[in-house]
Parts: sequence; structure tokens; C-alpha cells
Amino acid sequence: MTADDARPLPDPAHVTSSLQLVLAAKELMACLDLSGNQIAKKGGPSTGTVSGMLNGRVFPRKSTFKVFITEGCGQPWEPWLGAWQRAHQDELHRRPTESLAAEIHEARSRIEVLEQALAAAAERLSELEERVAVGLDARRADEAEREEARRRINTMDRLLEAVPAPRFTVERWDHRDTTSRPLYDISAVDKFLEEVRTRSNESLLKHLLRTHPGTFRDPGGGQTCGYRALEVDLYVSQLRLALGIDPDPRSHQPAPL
Repeated sequence: MTADDARPLPDPAHVTSSLQLVLAAKELMACLDLSGNQIAKKGGPSTGTVSGMLNGRVFPRKSTFKVFITEGCGQPWEPWLGAWQRAHQDELHRRPTESLAAEIHEARSRIEVLEQALAAAAERLSELEERVAVGLDARRADEAEREEARRRINTMDRLLEAVPAPRFTVERWDHRDTTSRPLYDISAVDKFLEEVRTRSNESLLKHLLRTHPGTFRDPGGGQTCGYRALEVDLYVSQLRLALGIDPDPRSHQPAPL
């Protein structure tokens, strides 16, 4: 196409409606021999956006139309800005009332859907907060139980540290020898020691010692050995002292086990 054959560019001052804006845009592209792909490559709107604008399906936003004119077609913006503003006013007045009502209805429907989604999210959040609260309560209770268990263990450790570990001497037993040193039945003493080890807290251990006679039976049942009674009595007395219990309650306790 020679300079003599070049078509004059459309005058944006003549545009007064949205339809005229579309026709002017088409004419501008034809005069410049531009396609939608070429406009997109020049930095203008995408091919799909240009197609929708030229087909009249979507009225272009000002920013989109400005990119189309300046970047895609290489034209000054100011004359075309007035054209777009007049076309935009025409588009607002031309739009049917039914279309506006449909858009309002659609907007309300979307708002309703969003409100339902928000309500569901709030309910879910409330459930999660409740579960977290229950979990925290359970965790606090568990930590409290553990702390109490540690306290009891520490208390018991301190108490038992004050008493030497029982290491009783085993001696032969002869019930006919009245001059031999007193001995205690091994099974009875061992049973008592096991009860001491299995008491889980101070109060249970105190109860054991308060209700125990403080002495043990002589070896019997065919036993030929026993623990030295003096050592066992000393251990029990030390344990009672560590717990703040009368170390010698035998004067008012029942008969030995």
C-alpha cells in the first residue's frame, strides 16, 4: 500500500456511542493493517481480549482500551480517551433494565453463597477451637498428673535416701538354742520390704508403717536361717524417723507377724 493509497485514520472525536467505538477500533486496525496477534505482540491486550472488544461482547475497561490504542496501535491517548468516555456513558444508558436486574440478582446470589460459606467456615472454626481447648485441657491435666507423679517420686527418693538400703545378715536358726541372737523369718521381712518398695507416695508408706507391728515372727516352717533381728529393727526405726513416725510403737501394736 502506497502513501497515496493509505486510508485516513478514524477521527475519535466522532465517536459518541459504544457501537461507534467498536467500529472506530476496527477501522483503526484496518488502516494500520494490524491483526489481533500483531497488537498482542506489540504489547497491547491479548488476542482474546481484542476479539471480545471488537465483537461487542465486552465493553473494554479504560486501562485495557488505553493499552490497545497506545501500545497496540501506537496512537496518542488523549483523543481516544474522550471517545472512550462518551462511549462508556452511552453503554451505561443503553444497558437494558432487565440486564441490570439480572446482574443485581446474580450479585445477591453470590453474596448469599459467600455468606453460607462464611457461616460454614465459622462453624468449622468453632469446632476446631473447641477441639483445641479440649486438647489443651487434657494436656494440662496430663502435665499436672506427671508433675504430681514426679513430686511423689522425688519425695519418696528423699525419704528413702535418708534410710540406708537394707542389707541384713543371714544367720543359721536353731530354735533349741536359747542363747542364740534373735532372728526374724526371712519371708516375712522380704514381704515387708516389697510393700515398702511398692508404696507410690508418702501417705501410703506412712499408713503401712503405722499399721505394721514393727517386729516380725521367728523363723519357722522348717527354716534353718533368718535375718538378724537387730539389723531389721534398726532399719524399721530409721524408716519411721524419716517419715516422722514414732520409731518404737511396739508397746501398743498387735502381736508380731
